[in-house]
Amino acid sequence: MKLTPSYTIYIRSAAIISLLGGLAVMTGWVFNIEILKTVFRGFVSMKFNTSICFVLSGIILFFYSDRSRAASVILPFLSTLIALIGIISLAEDIFGFNTGLDELLFADKNTKSAIAFTYPGRLSTIASFSFTFLGFSFLLLNRKNKKINVAVQYAFHSVSLISIIAICGYLYNVPSLYKLSFLTSIALPTSVMLFILSIGASFINSSLGITGLFTNHRLGNIMARRLFPPFVVLIFLLSFLRLESHRYNVVSVEFGGALFTLSFLLISLLLISITAKYLDRIDLKRAEAEMALTEINKNLEQLVDNRTKELQVITERLSLATKGSKIGIWDWDIPNNKLTWDDKMYHLYGVIPSNFSGAYEAWENLFHPDDKSVAVKAIEQALSGEKEFDIEFRIIWPDHSIHYIKANALIQRDHTGKALRMIGTSWDITEQKEQQERLRRIEEQHQREILKAAINGQEQERDYISKELHDNINQILTSANLYLGLVKASDQTKTLEAVETGQLHIKTAIDEIQKLSRSMSIHQLKDLGILASMEDLKDKINFLRGCKVKFIHSGNADLIPPDISLTIFRISQEQLDNIIKHSRASSATISLDIEENKILLHISDNGMGANLIETKKPGGIGLSNIYNRIHAYNGNIELRTSPGKGFDMRIEFMY
Repeated sequence: MKLTPSYTIYIRSAAIISLLGGLAVMTGWVFNIEILKTVFRGFVSMKFNTSICFVLSGIILFFYSDRSRAASVILPFLSTLIALIGIISLAEDIFGFNTGLDELLFADKNTKSAIAFTYPGRLSTIASFSFTFLGFSFLLLNRKNKKINVAVQYAFHSVSLISIIAICGYLYNVPSLYKLSFLTSIALPTSVMLFILSIGASFINSSLGITGLFTNHRLGNIMARRLFPPFVVLIFLLSFLRLESHRYNVVSVEFGGALFTLSFLLISLLLISITAKYLDRIDLKRAEAEMALTEINKNLEQLVDNRTKELQVITERLSLATKGSKIGIWDWDIPNNKLTWDDKMYHLYGVIPSNFSGAYEAWENLFHPDDKSVAVKAIEQALSGEKEFDIEFRIIWPDHSIHYIKANALIQRDHTGKALRMIGTSWDITEQKEQQERLRRIEEQHQREILKAAINGQEQERDYISKELHDNINQILTSANLYLGLVKASDQTKTLEAVETGQLHIKTAIDEIQKLSRSMSIHQLKDLGILASMEDLKDKINFLRGCKVKFIHSGNADLIPPDISLTIFRISQEQLDNIIKHSRASSATISLDIEENKILLHISDNGMGANLIETKKPGGIGLSNIYNRIHAYNGNIELRTSPGKGFDMRIEFMY
């Protein structure tokens, strides 16, 4: 149970008073200080065992107000100890035996000599009874059973009643009120501290019992809080004055009684008048608040009625506008979570009305899993006023077919801006989406055909240049070399050296032209096949460029279509050329894996690598050609690189 701060102060104050009072009496017994034991000279002293019980009770109350974990361990032990002291002392009084508990630590020698048959140090019967109640009450405090908590609360009230009776006995000099047996009397400090302790403990469950009469906030509770304390003071004061005046013969008994009655009536009337005015002010404020609330409710009802009529008009217009169309209308009562659909909505969602619960969650469950979070967020943003509700999303029919829905809505709000209703329209845009998808695929196919045509044009141009180099320029250089040979046979020495140098350059040019011609020609790939062409490409790189290239393959190369074979060969040429020019790699690996309907090309090197973002910028003609060739044949590429980590290119073709 959570305690309010004000009640915690009461509980802690009672705990401190009980703890300090008990310690003060214990000090009086230890050092034989009579004033600490009796407080008032000539009165009965508080027993040492009583002071122990007060100290233990103060510790218990402090733990309850502090809500410490230690309470769960210490509380049962201390409560049991208090109850045992009370039960043993009470049993000694009732059954007339002596356990020795009374004189275990200190003996009350003054009491023993003054009163015969009195057991020194023993708690009074009233104190024993009270501590028995307190011990068991502390032990049962704050149970989950409300009946037990109520019983505990009234046990505290019983101790309060017993102690106040004893205090009255002392105040009015009526010994029978503070002595329930002829053996011992309860000490005045004990009565006062029991009263404070029991009142403080009753605030732990402040809403129960008599305590609740003063702690609740209804008008009756306010009246009780204002009238009870002054009435108590008034009664005690007037009674005391009457007794004292009678004792000293200031007035007669009859006049004293009349004076007491008149004084009580007049002061009571004054107190009741003051309280009534205070309650009238509270009642007036409450009436004003109720009137203001009633006016607000009327305005709100009128506003809601006006908005409802507006919505009805809008709904009728929407119904007329959508009549004969394929647009569905829906209405969501947000506070009651009731979703109303027209017949077209059920048709749009492929749902039978009897299978639809009409709750928002039932609508949400029809969303496609990939679109659900987006649609839910759009609804939440619309309800909060962040954005208008105008979205497209997919739904799944009971037959598992997927449909596209376009939806928008208007929102009705109260005067505070809280969303009350959401009225909207929905229509099926599946055919539009499918048409858009078909157009997109046609556009992509068109782009691929353009790329293929461009690539084929490049290949034909390469083949034409290759033939020209081989058939024309190569023949011219060969003829020039032969003529230089004729000059060589008849000329002088210096001319001979010049001719030999010229022949060497011409021969080198012829070799390079032949290599270039073969690399540009597609006939080599057609004649040798993809695997032999890749091996030839690897061998040439290893022989001429100083980069160790490794080529590995698996699968049946005959399954590869010719155009994809050429694409794979050109991509390998382009990437190896990039590696040699830019990466400073000492080794590279080409892996070609051929499966039944899939080809995987993997090219990697151990070069210097690059920033992946930089490689995607325009200007890298090698990579641009590679991307174009991959896109033309609907392939996928994954490129991994970073500075110092080399290039890792993975390409996939489906066929």
